[in-house]
Order: sequence, then structure tokens, then C-alpha cells
Amino acid sequence: MHLIAFTLRITIFRAFWTMTVMCAVLFATYAIIESWKTYNESSIDTVVETTFLSYAKIAFPMVVICDSSRVDWERVMRLTPRDVPGTDPDLLPAVRKVLKTFSVMSYGDFDDFDELWNVTELSKLNHLNLTELLLKITK
Repeated sequence: MHLIAFTLRITIFRAFWTMTVMCAVLFATYAIIESWKTYNESSIDTVVETTFLSYAKIAFPMVVICDSSRVDWERVMRLTPRDVPGTDPDLLPAVRKVLKTFSVMSYGDFDDFDELWNVTELSKLNHLNLTELLLKITK
């Protein structure tokens, strides 16, 4: 009789722990899935560390369109009409001027655009894909 009761108690004990572990695994899986969903759906939030300073005194992070140290200037000087499809070969100096202007520009230096006011051929470069061109000339 003791052996049967002991075996029954061990079986119930094992069933209880099996169910407990299975429930824990299920709840952990559910929590992980919900956390992953929240992580994927969340947006990037920018928080100002202090509100005691005027926003005008907080430095804006530098935005670089094309880092001049990564531009292969020898490649820029050897640009051919094949590198800039659909562009008249006489416009290559204007293309170089645009690349030079964008390579040294950073936030707050918008007066660098003044150099482009004198480029009369600029309207003929509307079709120019700067992203593709910059990828061709970077190191």
C-alpha cells in the first residue's frame, strides 16, 4: 500500500512540475513575442536632457552630405560623360563644382551654396542623380 501511495504521489508531483514548467515556458514565449512586437513598432524618440537651457544654445548635430575625406578627387577630375550619363561633356566642370560644394558643406554653412549661384549650367543638371555619382567617386 505504501508503495502504491508513494508511486502515486511521485506521479502527481511530476505532473504538477511538468505543468508548471510548461506554463512558465508558454508565458515566457508570450512575453518575448510581445516585447519583440513593441520593439519593432516603436519609433525613435529624441529627448532633450535639460529644459533649463534655451534651445538656441543647444548645438545641432553635424549633418554631412558627402564627407570630403572620402571623395577620391583624382576620380572626380577624371569624370567622363560615361560616368555622368545624359550630361553634355561641356557640363563636367559644373558637375565638379557641385561635388566640391557638397563635399565641404556642413550644417550652418549654407553660404557655401553661394558658389553655385554663379553656375549658369546648374538648371541643365536637374537629371543628375547625386547619390549614384557620389557612390562612384567615394573611396
